[in-house]
Amino acid sequence: MWLGAVLAVIGALVYGVSDYYGAVAATRLRLIPATAVGYFVATIVIAVALIAVGGTWSWAAVGWSALAALSAIGGMLAFFAAMVVGPVSLVSPFIAVLESEVPVVFGVVLGVEFTPLTWLAVAMAIAAGLLMSVKPHPELGRLGLKVVGLSFLSGLGLGLAIVFLDRAPADAGLVPAFIDTAGSFVVMLVLALATWREFRAAVTALRPTWPAVVSGALVAGANALIVLALQHGDLVVVGVLISLYPLSTLLLARVLDKERLGILQLLGVCCALIASALFAAG
Repeated sequence: MWLGAVLAVIGALVYGVSDYYGAVAATRLRLIPATAVGYFVATIVIAVALIAVGGTWSWAAVGWSALAALSAIGGMLAFFAAMVVGPVSLVSPFIAVLESEVPVVFGVVLGVEFTPLTWLAVAMAIAAGLLMSVKPHPELGRLGLKVVGLSFLSGLGLGLAIVFLDRAPADAGLVPAFIDTAGSFVVMLVLALATWREFRAAVTALRPTWPAVVSGALVAGANALIVLALQHGDLVVVGVLISLYPLSTLLLARVLDKERLGILQLLGVCCALIASALFAAG
């Protein structure tokens, strides 16, 4: 299980770095063009990695991976919808926590058995993901039912994607990562074409596109690591460790942008370190 946990932590940190550069790209290209360019790059990188590393194509691998892709796509669309109608600083951490809790629920249903120390680590990791992401917001007490509903659907979809990826055969290699990433790219391509003028204007200026390219390459690496972590580890452990991705995002923002961390974010960093230590001890 330790190998899966290590891969999950590395994958989460890589995903956090990609999230940082994705945010930079979104401020320059806007959200949909930046995400579309990123997933285009991610799909190419995953395809090359799949050719190099290999993987067994089977009906089970394709079927579970396709379900994961559809679930992730649904979660992503609900995520974008929630971003439109609700404050990002509140909606994003709420979705992240829901996403991490879905594998935990499935693990309990499937009868997974952990030591009390490991369950404490699970709780600490979930708390860390929430605290590192959340920021005080004046609209904290005015979240509408629509925002909550969309956030719940997004977290459920993204969490189920992890569960479905875990069900794919271990010998599938990077096949699930490729199908999941390519499916997300197709959806972003459709959204980009629906906003073609904005997309064309954004990508015509090649200079500010590089953060989206970096973000996409890192997304590919993170997806590959997460799939490998699921193949070598436990669904619950991998699911909650992925929620630690804000750690590297916060550190980059602190080092590169000189952003100051709030008390809750510092507490989240501490919880993340404690959770990692508890997983190692358990």
